[in-house]
Amino acid sequence: MTSPLQVPPAPPPEEQPTQVQRPWRATLRTVSAAVWGLIPLWPMIVHETGLSSTIPWVATSLVITGAITRITSMPRFEAWLTEWLPAFSADPSAGAKHRRG
Repeated sequence: MTSPLQVPPAPPPEEQPTQVQRPWRATLRTVSAAVWGLIPLWPMIVHETGLSSTIPWVATSLVITGAITRITSMPRFEAWLTEWLPAFSADPSAGAKHRRG
């Protein structure tokens, strides 16, 4: 087993989960889900936090959501998840098989 700070090598492309194979599709799905989820909440969030009610706050939150999704769909991140947090990886059983072997 490697250190948590060392990233294990990524599996070949054909063995990677679909969100790793097509990261922009996963990013767009997550951002669209965030948009629909935040639409009813944004007026309350802006009011309660005292933020300006302009669009940049909404855009910033969606950009951050997209960036996090993009990072988590990278092959090296998926390999790290499979190694260290298999329950959160795209294929949780892959980590379990790896640890048994």
